[in-house]
Parts: sequence; C-alpha cells; structure tokens
Amino acid sequence: MADKPCFLFILGTTRSGKKLIRSLLDGHPDVLMWPYEFPYFAYFKEIAGTSGKVLISKINNGLILPKILKHLGKADTIGSLDFSVFQKEITERQDEEMDAISYLVYLFQALKSAHNDYRNKPVKYYGMISLGLSINWNDRALLESSYFIFAYRDMIRSYASTRGKSLADNVSLYSFFNSRRIKNALYYMETFKLFSNIIKEHLHKSNFQFVPLD
Repeated sequence: MADKPCFLFILGTTRSGKKLIRSLLDGHPDVLMWPYEFPYFAYFKEIAGTSGKVLISKINNGLILPKILKHLGKADTIGSLDFSVFQKEITERQDEEMDAISYLVYLFQALKSAHNDYRNKPVKYYGMISLGLSINWNDRALLESSYFIFAYRDMIRSYASTRGKSLADNVSLYSFFNSRRIKNALYYMETFKLFSNIIKEHLHKSNFQFVPLD
C-alpha cells in the first residue's frame, strides 16, 4: 500500500448502522476517523457551487469551524483531539483554493496533527461517515483510490427505525408523511431505492465491502 493514506468512507441509509461501524474502527492504529458523522461532500458542494474550488478561508469559516464548535460545546477537545491545534493547522493556508478532495486531505492532515493518539504515528486510512448520495459516483479516480464500507440493514427495519426515531423526536405522524416536509416518508423510501442501486453497481469491486447488520 502506498504511503499516502487512502480514504475510507462508511456509507448507508439512515438508521442502517453506520455509527456502529465507525465506533468499531475508531481507535484502530491504521485508521484515523473523523470524530462525528459528516456529510462532507454535500456541504463542500453547497459552498463551492459550480466552480469546483473554494478558498480555504471561506470553507473554514462557513463550514468546518462552526460544525466543530457545535460538537465541542464549551469544551476544547473531542476525545484526544486538541481543537486549538486543529484550528491553527487549517488556518495556515487561508488564501489558497482547493477542490473537494484536496481540502479533505488537508482536513485530515490537520486532524492528525491535532490528535494526541495519532500525531506521531503513520496511518493507512482516513475514515469518515459520509452521505453516499453526495459522493460523485462518476469520479473514477476517487472510486478507484478509496475504500467504501456499505452498512446495510433490511429496508423495512431501517424504515421502521427511522419512523420510530422521528416520532420519538416529537415529529408528528402527519408531519412525517407530509409531502411538504423535506425529509418525509417518501424521501426515505427514495433514498433506500437509490442507495440499493449504488450498492448493486459497485459491490463486485474489491474496494467495496458490504456489511449486513441485521
């Protein structure tokens, strides 16, 4: 394997077990995991628009720092991650422009420098939970150079769990099925369908792993 770490994306529909897989990999000496679920590509596209590239300062201030601060709360660490070091690392090249992949590498390099458990150790993988539908499945270089783990749970069970979680979060049954709501029942069913098609297309490849969790 090359010295440069490969990306390891944990993908799946809602309530499919992505966080369980992430927790099992977190702390592995070869895998540096992003500390929380992060739909990175969707957010990057929202900020970069059609240009494909964005100033580091713009995405730092518009996405990365606010999101991390939200997870940190009043603390200055997430586990073994020192936020002050991380912030220093990602703000050193503020005036440069980067595309999505270059900036993601830049983020993980900053994460590694700020992580007490990985700072002085080589790693083989940069891992994160990502939205499968936000990844550019036509990006041949990304698909061939990265590893993908598909967390799978029976569609009916996953849907039932999603509905139960929504109701537990005080989302009314009417609201859950309301077509005007962005993430309604139809949205989740369409997501399951689209994701199933992605799995069928790529499952035969050696760098794609399918993990059933039922």
